[in-house]
Amino acid sequence: MKGIAIRVMRQMRGDKRTLALILFAPILLFTLIYFLLGDSSYVPTIAVDERAIPAQVISALEDQGANVIDLGTLTYDNEEQLLIDDKSIDMVIVRSGTAIDTYILEGTVKSAQAVKALQAAIQSVSQQMFTMESHVVYNEGASSFESMGFVYLSFLTFFFVFVISGMTLVRERTGGTLERLLMTPVKRWQVMCGYTMGYGFFAAIQTVLVVVYVLYVLALPCAGSVGLIFLVMLVNAMVAVLFGAMASIVAASEMQLAQMIPVLVVPQVFFCGLIPLETIPFGLGNIAYITPVYYAAEAIRRVMVEGADFSGVWLHTLALAVFGFVLLTVNTLALKKFRTL
Repeated sequence: MKGIAIRVMRQMRGDKRTLALILFAPILLFTLIYFLLGDSSYVPTIAVDERAIPAQVISALEDQGANVIDLGTLTYDNEEQLLIDDKSIDMVIVRSGTAIDTYILEGTVKSAQAVKALQAAIQSVSQQMFTMESHVVYNEGASSFESMGFVYLSFLTFFFVFVISGMTLVRERTGGTLERLLMTPVKRWQVMCGYTMGYGFFAAIQTVLVVVYVLYVLALPCAGSVGLIFLVMLVNAMVAVLFGAMASIVAASEMQLAQMIPVLVVPQVFFCGLIPLETIPFGLGNIAYITPVYYAAEAIRRVMVEGADFSGVWLHTLALAVFGFVLLTVNTLALKKFRTL
């Protein structure tokens, strides 16, 4: 028993990559989570009808650190449309008779900061109970699943396709199948495209099953075209195949590929809509722009929540396609080291 334990420890000491992942990957992930989920210094922007809202409430909002804008200086058709057109505004406050009406775009950390500032402001200026009416433009009264469904659709499908394609390609390589294939006249880009199309076929089936089940069985609301959801999900799945292929080329074994998941895949879930990018401190929200899942999640969110058509998601879909092209190129070049003849 002692000898087995010593042998395992010696093997681990010789595997520097595994040792580094065991010791340092959790520290890196917890550091990232600390910054992402810790106290946010985000300053909410609140548009207020200064002619109707008591001046002491406005002053109290400013004392709470909110950025207050006078609605009288803005041009808009109605409060809902103002929030849709100007994403920098987190809340609109107007007065209707004896009631104060608040409008937010959707229930996020950003709008929660604005609501918190308003509640603290009202409590600080008067003991009088204000009559307040709250309005949400998108997903009013929605459950957490309905509000965050686009995150689960984009990330979970990406995750499973990545794992399956990556594991299988590692097995193909370690079993010698890939090397024998590269000894034939088939070009490297043809090999990679063939693998992508093969796994992409099953990824497409998975996409259809998942979307149909989530939308029609679990009744996740979708304000836009289901066809657009299929398109974005399919491109997302293809990118996941290529992402898994890239990881499989680097990994020496299936175990090493599994060890890459916490570093390459898991962090992406924090940048695909769970946390508004503007609330992430130190500019870490910009990391989202180099993660493919962000573009898939944002495109799906716009279709499902906002009812956007293709003109509203084409740029994110194009970004996903660019990711796929870059990964295909990198993978094709990397295959050169396995061509022995």
